[in-house]
Amino acid sequence: MRQGFADIMTLFDLARRYNAVTLFLAISVLAIIPATAILMWILHEAVFYQFLHQGYALLGAMLLLVTGQGFTVTTLYLQLRRLERRFPKG
Repeated sequence: MRQGFADIMTLFDLARRYNAVTLFLAISVLAIIPATAILMWILHEAVFYQFLHQGYALLGAMLLLVTGQGFTVTTLYLQLRRLERRFPKG
């Protein structure tokens, strides 16, 4: 158990050191899983029991917002990086 955790921490450290945007994208994409689950549960409660959990709905919406921002930042970074490669050095 301890060795597996050390391996995962080493992978995150290498990703942070050499390609931080990929790590940021992975973390932000993982936020879509609980956001979708929360929003589906809220939809189920609202349709079948006519009860809306406003706090959980806000949490799900905020997690989706984090995911969208992650995609946007990563896309802009990759486009800027590609543009920089086109410019001649010197």
